[in-house]
Amino acid sequence: MHAGTGQASIERTVGNIFISTVGAGVLGLPYTFRRSDRAVTTVSVVCAACLTYHCMLLLIKCNDSIAKGGGMQVHTYGDLGQMAYGAPGRVAVDILICISQIGCCVSYLIFIGQKISSVTMGVTDRSSDIIFIILVFQIILSFYCFEEFSMTLTLEASMKHPKKFPRILALDFFGIASLYLLFGFVGYLAFGNKTQNIITLNLLQDLSTILVKLGLCIGLFFTYPFMMYPVHEIFEGKLMRSAWFQTIAPPSSHLHTLLRNGVRGASVIGTAVLAVSAPGFAIFISLVGGTVCALLAFVLPSLFHMQLCAGSSSMQSRIADMVLTLCGITFAAYSIYTTVVSIFMTPS
Repeated sequence: MHAGTGQASIERTVGNIFISTVGAGVLGLPYTFRRSDRAVTTVSVVCAACLTYHCMLLLIKCNDSIAKGGGMQVHTYGDLGQMAYGAPGRVAVDILICISQIGCCVSYLIFIGQKISSVTMGVTDRSSDIIFIILVFQIILSFYCFEEFSMTLTLEASMKHPKKFPRILALDFFGIASLYLLFGFVGYLAFGNKTQNIITLNLLQDLSTILVKLGLCIGLFFTYPFMMYPVHEIFEGKLMRSAWFQTIAPPSSHLHTLLRNGVRGASVIGTAVLAVSAPGFAIFISLVGGTVCALLAFVLPSLFHMQLCAGSSSMQSRIADMVLTLCGITFAAYSIYTTVVSIFMTPS
């Protein structure tokens, strides 16, 4: 185990894992209890947590293997991709992280828009009437609930004693999965077959409910810049390192600052356009969770582990990596199909 570069305590790490994992996807869990068998829902969430934990440990093993071999110091998921497959590996990771983060931001905007509509105009979302392929949607949402996979190496590096990270991660995931199941089950018990795809849409229109909805909107509004930061960091870094950009806008010029702010503004407008165009919160989560998040969480860690730890891995470990890779790719392709089907089955 490599030495830690940060000073984060165990308590702070527990909080960081919780904050980086729990997101808007949890608000859709009561809806999955309504649309599928409770046992299937429970198994899906538990399996998603266990598989995510396993693949996060694969990234840590890759990082340890690089450190033992005297390779470059790895700080991010993109660094690991570069060590495994060179420049194409970094590009693939960066693209998927950008799509994942943008997807989270779009889901936040969809959520905020629906909350404001329900508060100001009493509009309710009808996308819960969509006929989903229930099992697939449930598994997809379970993946989305553990979407902050790209923070693994950063969280480990931030610890004062990174050797304790796997155990802390396991305990944190156990608590988060238990919280998810409790929230989903209690939410379903409260509203039964009237449970909507975002549980807060079921709340009555009184003052306390309006304040809760506005509070959630404000919280997500201020979370939005943090979720977009990796996108800006990746895109702006590549843009500003390009020769043509440095030629037309030197780093010390006002044009440089203007164009950089323009790129950030365009990215925000782009997420707003996507939020308006998306057919609904549940469908959008199924698309992001079933494709990009599944690739980041299962396919890439397995590929990286096969490449970077080939000399120290057992035959069983290599077989498990290949199975995870094939299953992740197959599931991503199938989730695209089911999402498209759901869109065309949306009532007009």
